[in-house]
Parts: sequence; C-alpha cells; structure tokens
Amino acid sequence: MAQTIRCPKCKTEQPKQPICSHCGFDIRAFALEMQRRKQAAASPEQGPSTITCPKCNKEQPKQPICSHCGFDIRAYSLGQKKEQPEPQSPQPQKAGEMITCPNCGTQQRKEGICPECGYDNRLHEEKYAIRTPVAAQPEEEAPPQPELFSIGKLFSESWEVYKQRIGTLIVLYILSIVFWVLPALLFGGVGALSAAAMPKYNTYIALGGLLLASIGSLAGLCWGLAALTAGVIDSSASIGESLGRGWRMLWSYAWVVSLALLVILGGFSLLFIPGIIFLVWAFPGQFVIFTSDERGMKALLKGREYIRGYFFDSFIKLLIISLCMTAVSLIPLGGIIFFPFMVIYLYKMYQNLRGLKGSVITYSPSAGAKLAWFGMGALGLAAPIVLFALLGMPMLQQSFPSLTATAVQEMIEAETLTQTQKPSIPLFGADADVKVSTNKQTYLPNEPIKVVFSGLPAKPTNWINIVKKSDSDRSRGEWTFINKESGELTFKGQPPGIYEVRVYFDWPEGRYNVRARYSFTVD
Repeated sequence: MAQTIRCPKCKTEQPKQPICSHCGFDIRAFALEMQRRKQAAASPEQGPSTITCPKCNKEQPKQPICSHCGFDIRAYSLGQKKEQPEPQSPQPQKAGEMITCPNCGTQQRKEGICPECGYDNRLHEEKYAIRTPVAAQPEEEAPPQPELFSIGKLFSESWEVYKQRIGTLIVLYILSIVFWVLPALLFGGVGALSAAAMPKYNTYIALGGLLLASIGSLAGLCWGLAALTAGVIDSSASIGESLGRGWRMLWSYAWVVSLALLVILGGFSLLFIPGIIFLVWAFPGQFVIFTSDERGMKALLKGREYIRGYFFDSFIKLLIISLCMTAVSLIPLGGIIFFPFMVIYLYKMYQNLRGLKGSVITYSPSAGAKLAWFGMGALGLAAPIVLFALLGMPMLQQSFPSLTATAVQEMIEAETLTQTQKPSIPLFGADADVKVSTNKQTYLPNEPIKVVFSGLPAKPTNWINIVKKSDSDRSRGEWTFINKESGELTFKGQPPGIYEVRVYFDWPEGRYNVRARYSFTVD
C-alpha cells in the first residue's frame, strides 16, 4: 500500500513526495525544519530566536523555509550578503615618494603615517584616490516578456497537450456523460415504477422523480466536467486523481458555472450584444477557481479582469473554437473527441492572459459590480419563465387541450358531480358487452359527428370522448357524460385527421381505462 502524506499548507492528502503536487509547498524542507526545531527545543543551551519572512511578513522561529508561504529565507539572506561589497584593504605605498599631509601640511615621505601629527595618509588616499575603472561586464539578457498568443500558436500549444493526454481526457469526458445520464435513468425509472404501483399519487411521484433526476443529472455532469478541467490543468494527473479533485471542486464548479449561465442568459435577454459581452467575460471563471482561492462571483469578476484590454482578441478566439466545435459535432462521435481539445484551448487562452496580466492582479470586487452581476443573473433566471408564459403556454395548451381552463373546469365539475351523485351500480369490467361507433366512416371537416353506443351501465359518471387517434388515453377532446345504456350522441365537427371515439366508465374511480373505442376519419 502506497504511503501518503498531508501537505502542511493546503492540507491535501497525496502520495508521499518532497513537493506538494497541488500548491508546490516544499514538504521535505518543512519536515527537516520541524525536526531541527524539536532538537533545538530539547537542548537547554538557548531558546529559539525569531525571524520575519521577507515575503509574507510573518514572524516565526528562525528557520530556513517560511512555514506560512514556503519562501526560502536562507537563500534570500545569502543573496543579500553577496550584494554587499567587501571593504577593500589599502594598497601598500611605494617608498621614496613625497606627499603633503592633508592634516598638518608637512612635506614627508609617502609612508602612510604622518611623523608630525600622526595622521594616517592611507585613509585619505583611499577616500580620494582615482580608482581604475573596472571593465564593464556583459549584462545578462532579460527573460522574454510574455506575448499574446496568435490563433495558430494557440491551436499548436493545445494540440501538443492533447496528443499527450488524449486517452485520459476522452475517458473523463465520457464519464461526465455517464454521470449525467445515469441519475436520470435511475430516478426516472424508480419514479415510473412507483407511480405505476401507487396510481393514486402518480402525479406527485412523477414530479418528485423528475426533480431528483434533474438534480442528480446536473450534479453528475458538473462532477465530470470539473474532473475534465482538473485533468487539463494538471498534465500529470491520472483519471482517478482528476475525479478526486473534481469531486472536491464539485460545488465550487457548479456554483460558478450556474452563475455564469444565469448572467449570460440575462445578457441575451437584453438583446444579443450584452449576452456576447458577458459570455467573453465569464469564460475564465471555471479556471480561476482551480488556480486561486476565489469562488463564485469573485472568480467571475477576477476572470473579467484578465479579459480587460484583450476583449476583441478573446471574442475572436472563442468564436473560432465555437464554430469548430459546431462543425465537428456534425460528425458521429466528433463532439466526444473534440470537446476535450476545446477545454485545453480555453485553458491555454486563460493561461496566456494570466501570464500577460500576472498571476497576482489587483481588482476590486465592489458591491456595485457584484450587484450588477447578480441582477443580470436574476434577469437570466426570470427570462425563461416569462418566455414560457408568453410563448410556451399557448403552444402547450394547443397541443394538449385537456390543459385549457375550460377542460380543467369541466373536470372539476365532473368530480363535483361524482361526489353529489353516489353510483348505485357496480363498476363493469373490460369484458362487458360495450359497443360504440359512428354513423359514417368518413366525415367532412366541421361536419357534426353522430356517435352510437350500447351495452353501457346506466351511470351518470360514464363518459364518451372524441380525440385524435394518436393522442394518449388520458387526453380530452370533445366529451360528455352519459347516463343510459344505449343511444346516440351528436358532437361538433372536427378538423381533418384520424379520430377515435372512446368510452370510459365511472369517473374518477375508473380513471382513463378505455372500455371501447372506434376509429373514423375527417377528410
């Protein structure tokens, strides 16, 4: 069994190694220093002295490595000592040369010490001597400054990573699809079976199953995509390590992605341009949470700072990768193969912007900025509801007439009638001699339809329904209650189509169990 160790800085459990693979902290140096401090504490000679870290200004016991930020204090101190010039010793003076003492003005041999006043002429000579200029040393070349990647270089850099990580990243993306589909099948199947077992509560069970399936699917998808992002950022992470880090970042990832989607949707609801702007601003947020301590709205605002000054370039690069993804997705399995490459491309964009701006940037997540983004997110949440109320509900009612206000009112009246008129005849089974038909096989559009029926029990809660043949047994079209065993009924005409007359018994106990049916055509 492999040994593990916990990083003293980020507290991450990992295989035993000298350097933390998550935050870069020098675990080995920290352990050696802790051992030295224990030995020093056990020695009665002197107590530990303290030192202040030049980087984080934290006062701590004297040690070579800062226990707070991992800064190498010993190397810094040695560098400071090297920068201080060593004092030059006075050069020996040649005998026989005459000088004038700068203190008393006596002419004397150049021997260093004035015989009259005792002044050390060597100090004066060292102070005012003309020094031989030292040959200029060639300056070291400054490291190249980061530059904005071209689209070609961005694709090239992404391709190099993709070639090395293709197997791991494709597996992680397929797992994200599995995590998305599996909860929907699980909770949806359980809900369907439960609704069939308890038909009295099938509506509530179906809604509960749909809710659980939606939450589970979204959580699974976010877990898989967070693991994929972790696998892209850490080029040495295995599938298991990526899944582990993705699980730890699940809620942070889900929260920042949800905020970004709501803000983008709110921007698109204010015509097209604001949505494009927020889309470009928001894309770095998914990577900010992995490379810094920022979460949620702060991560989005920090990502916007990376975009500042490079908006148009970022927009063009995002547009190109989106068009490529759309085109490749038209090929079978093309989306599965290309999506990990797109994530690498986006991370390389973020990495390039971060290098241009610096890993530590100054930004002010003011209350006004947060309020504006939260307001846009609220607008994005309200936009689908308003859009459904304006457009979706009329279309839904047109497709399902049983959802109209009139149909609902008729159902309420039917239930009221059932409660006031108690049935005295027992419910007949499906094998009863029930017949129903129309007087014609084909009708003209809007021609009245005459229905002939027989063999029904005389009950006021039996009813006949005319709907399209393709509609489910729970659909309602032109319908009416009947309280006799046989007879004729006339219904209003219908538009062209294939229709069916259906007979139901004893509403609502009989529910939508069809006891007889007959097809006819309107043409």
